[in-house]
Amino acid sequence: MKYLINILMLAMIVKDIKFIGDPFWLRGFTQIGMLIVGIVLLLTKYRVSLFRKQWLIFIYVFMLILSIMYSPFKTYTFLQVASFLSAIIFFLGLSLYDTKRKNEYVNSLISGLIICYSLTSCMSLLLYIVKPSLAMLHVWGEETRFCGVFAEPGIMGVTAGLVAGLAVIKPMNIFLKIAIVIVATICVFLTLSRTFEIALIVALLATSWMYFPRYRKWYGLVGGLSALFILVAISAFQLSLSSEKIKKIESVSRSDSITNLSGRTSFWATVISERSKEPLVGEGFTMGGLALLHKKNSYMSYENIDPRMIGRTTLHSGYIQALADLAYPGFLIYTIIILLAVFRPLFKDKQRQHSVLFYSALYMLISNSCESMIYSAANFPSIFFWFVAILLNSYIMGEKYSNAVVRK
Repeated sequence: MKYLINILMLAMIVKDIKFIGDPFWLRGFTQIGMLIVGIVLLLTKYRVSLFRKQWLIFIYVFMLILSIMYSPFKTYTFLQVASFLSAIIFFLGLSLYDTKRKNEYVNSLISGLIICYSLTSCMSLLLYIVKPSLAMLHVWGEETRFCGVFAEPGIMGVTAGLVAGLAVIKPMNIFLKIAIVIVATICVFLTLSRTFEIALIVALLATSWMYFPRYRKWYGLVGGLSALFILVAISAFQLSLSSEKIKKIESVSRSDSITNLSGRTSFWATVISERSKEPLVGEGFTMGGLALLHKKNSYMSYENIDPRMIGRTTLHSGYIQALADLAYPGFLIYTIIILLAVFRPLFKDKQRQHSVLFYSALYMLISNSCESMIYSAANFPSIFFWFVAILLNSYIMGEKYSNAVVRK
């Protein structure tokens, strides 16, 4: 089973790489495999406790199915819900294994994820050095963003930040750990995405504080010295720069986009305005981009709209996306699931054994604020969050987590 799990994970990760051509056949093949295995596991290992532990997940799934009914593109929405359900069913089935066997499979998947995303980070950095034009994506105008071997900077940023933190937390050879952290962190900062930079720093600090208390005494000293060094370095650097160089640096650092979060706030205001008109009915799962079109044309016809283009339209926040897709009821359940994935281990993990899962949940929670990272089953990071949430429900609510996966 652990080999099958890693094969399915590898296929979903490879699908996101931009050089493989059409990714849909690989996504379809993988998720059909997940669906079949998940159904078999549910039928053979079903326990009543599944509903007690995962009842919020089942409510969310019901809301996704309900969204098919009010979506203007029912066939497309049905396919997106079915794709998402294949991953959910697979992870629910995996959660039914006995603790010892489940720990083995989870440890294998986490190790495989670290290997895969370490390799993609290394390849992305190498591509940036050897052929920069292939590693960059033109966003708008003359602005380019680092995407490495992936099709989008967002996938590059979220995967590199995820593996950087996991490499710090998970026991491994110290030299390999340092190499992975350095390469992955460089990739995060090359994307120029403040969201993933903040998510990496905050999630890593919070996890270290909670799960590795012996290092707390160094926080104040290291933090103070780091702040002093940064202030001195910035002051010295600014004194040595001409006004032209300062303007160039401001352009690269995108400092002018801080006030409106690169235009995100206008998208969010539009969605909130549209949902205030229909608070109980959304656009349908992955169809949230329609809310932006409604603002422009209240009497819009759907005949000439390609649902695939709407599905690819990101609202730059998973929470706003959920609000647009599922209206306020779905948004509420979606948000509670994400918050519980962080706060359950925070308050109930008395033995402090869930550092890997806690870091993953907190990192994705923060990343999801200004990027739609916890969304459909279109990419593996999104699927990985639901794996973490389901696993935490399984472990925290009545089961013990083995040190084979994380350390105290």
